[in-house]
Amino acid sequence: MAAMNWRGVVLFPRQPETLAVVNIAVAEPLRRRGVATRMVGFAQERAAELGMRRLKVGTGSTSFEALALYQRCGMRMTRIDRDYFLRSYPGPTHEHGIRVRDMARLSCPIPVDGNRAEW
Repeated sequence: MAAMNWRGVVLFPRQPETLAVVNIAVAEPLRRRGVATRMVGFAQERAAELGMRRLKVGTGSTSFEALALYQRCGMRMTRIDRDYFLRSYPGPTHEHGIRVRDMARLSCPIPVDGNRAEW
């Protein structure tokens, strides 16, 4: 499933009672304007509409901007998937001059009534 609002993309496959944000991409000229925040909000609202109980996401442990975004949107860290990027990608990946090894997993509950104030 894909939503192409705000010139970015949010992809999320359904799992039992959980929606996973797989990818968020915002065009460079539109960054730092709240676009990604609105896309995460859209994913939270869609999860509530579908009766899901949790929204989850994974990102590189060195993806500092993404980690800040998800936490501003009410997500909390749930675990670190050690060596995820070493197992899943053929070559080394670097961000901020740091080799990406681990994936940080975050999630937030979706209130039954969809009340955003609880996020």
